[in-house]
Amino acid sequence: MIVVCEGNPFLAIVHVLDILVNSRSCLEINSMLLMESVVSIQFQICRLIETQTATPPSEQQSETLGVNIGQSHWRWNRLMGGTMMKTKGAFIQVVDPEIKLEIIGQPFYVFTSDELRALAASLFSTISIEDRSRLPSLRKRTDNFPYRSGGK
Repeated sequence: MIVVCEGNPFLAIVHVLDILVNSRSCLEINSMLLMESVVSIQFQICRLIETQTATPPSEQQSETLGVNIGQSHWRWNRLMGGTMMKTKGAFIQVVDPEIKLEIIGQPFYVFTSDELRALAASLFSTISIEDRSRLPSLRKRTDNFPYRSGGK
């Protein structure tokens, strides 16, 4: 989703904590229903960290692992932003990120920079100018958000 921080829009990968339909909690809904005005989402921002691009594994390793490790530029560090926020369901775009497991029981999401850029552009283009003032907002940046490349 897009979150405004210090007046600027940024992509935020979020973890959905609750789905509310007519202010009542529900376990799940069809993603097509997110656009309905009665749907709101409670969420926390996932903390993503930039990773060094690894040398792509050999073809044999890729087939064994089923993933291309060299394509991951960002990973979820399994931590969340401290603030729980709420927004309209229409501001959420459902994604199915690649999941990796280096330590048993500790899966994490990975994204390429290109995936994140495309997701941000796609999401931002769907939000009307009127709705941009209704986007969730953080007054101040933190050490973890907005996400930074090379520490910038």
